[in-house]
Amino acid sequence: MASSNYRIELRAGYAASPQDLASGSPTETPVTDIAGPICLLGFICLGVAAGYSIVTLTAVLVWHWRARRAEMTRLPPVSVLKPLCGPEPGLYENLRSFCAQDFHEYQVVFGVLDQDDPALEVVERLRAEFPSLAIDVVVN
Repeated sequence: MASSNYRIELRAGYAASPQDLASGSPTETPVTDIAGPICLLGFICLGVAAGYSIVTLTAVLVWHWRARRAEMTRLPPVSVLKPLCGPEPGLYENLRSFCAQDFHEYQVVFGVLDQDDPALEVVERLRAEFPSLAIDVVVN
């Protein structure tokens, strides 16, 4: 049998080499109990990894928030031009979608040919619903 440096555990806390087992008279050698320190080391590594994950997640969220904020301040204000002509099915919902945008600064300009156009009633409803939004009407 080839010589081996492996040890086989006979009972808790003691071990013997394969040569000792082959000879029939194993010498019992105490094995140090390292389960406790290894477990402690594992928990320490777990704590470090969890802490690193929290720091990384926080950094990503802060970076994303700052990038979004910088993006919003860079964008110039815009004007949305929408021509209107008479009542249409779903006109209020369609025009409301122009007013409910997620943009920092914009203006909605509705254009009609006639001052008596029925679509102007919907525009007045939108002005009442969105008082802080710049909604203008151009009649030509």
